[in-house]
Amino acid sequence: MHQLIFNSRYPIVEAVMNGGSSLPLALACWEAGIFPSLYLNIYDIATKQVNYDLLDSTIGEFVKATGTTDVLLATDIFRLSDPTSLKIYKKHKITHIEILAESLEQRKKLGISNSEINRLIQNYSVIVKGARILLQPTCIVQRVNTVQENPHNFILGMKGSEAAGLNSKTFTTSELFEQQKLATPNSLLMPYGGIGTPSQVADYIKRGATAVVVGTLFAASKESTLSLEVKQKMVSTQTQDLIKLPDTGQQALILGNIDSVLNDKINPVDWNRQRSLETGLTGNAQVGHMYLGSAIEYVTEIKSVKEIVEYLVSEL
Repeated sequence: MHQLIFNSRYPIVEAVMNGGSSLPLALACWEAGIFPSLYLNIYDIATKQVNYDLLDSTIGEFVKATGTTDVLLATDIFRLSDPTSLKIYKKHKITHIEILAESLEQRKKLGISNSEINRLIQNYSVIVKGARILLQPTCIVQRVNTVQENPHNFILGMKGSEAAGLNSKTFTTSELFEQQKLATPNSLLMPYGGIGTPSQVADYIKRGATAVVVGTLFAASKESTLSLEVKQKMVSTQTQDLIKLPDTGQQALILGNIDSVLNDKINPVDWNRQRSLETGLTGNAQVGHMYLGSAIEYVTEIKSVKEIVEYLVSEL
């Protein structure tokens, strides 16, 4: 089933990671036989400027290097409804996009109807990433209910309590996966959090997952663009070192002073603390923060993406 949707050798998708899903990592994931992703932070919250050139050039480089548009691109309702972004997506024939469930729920504030959202996303395979069971009467449910008519373009990514960043406060990934199967039995599901062993990958596939999503292990890989100091810090980090940020609930590793991280917001809408995050990912592992999942337990050395993938698929 995963090959119908993702056209990759193995049923593993590189998690869309803010600051982590770079072009070099995407290329390494593609070469290793899993489905790659790109997270392009093209919007500067401080200046409110959009770097369309970065979006265009990075996607173009991926297509040129691989000869395919098979990459998962993080987006949101703003970019999907923005004519310039949409023009770039169409230019490169983007096939797969990921949207936060919360992003879809902002449609009313933006004055976008359910029918308009459905029109915007109808040409893509869409992963809706959520941290809870998706039952509310939104366009999400409309698409889930029509999944049998168009089964290859709508997948739910379930972020349990082990996942990095925003995650479920109620269910583990495994529990959320099972609850979502019961709630929407016709939907396609991907577990999204805490996965880092061959047995976990094999178990989820046997339980009906379309694919599994892995992030933390690849963030610590040789091809990752995170700094060497941060990767070395990840090797020595355990789950008990992670905290849930008190205001957002995001699961994170604090690299410096927690007060400086919590206070580091450019403005009220910067809930992700982008400046602190970027400092943490590229710095000396002494300042800022990074979002990590409990799969950090399985990061014991810095390996290549190929080695990581070969390990993860060894029980399939």
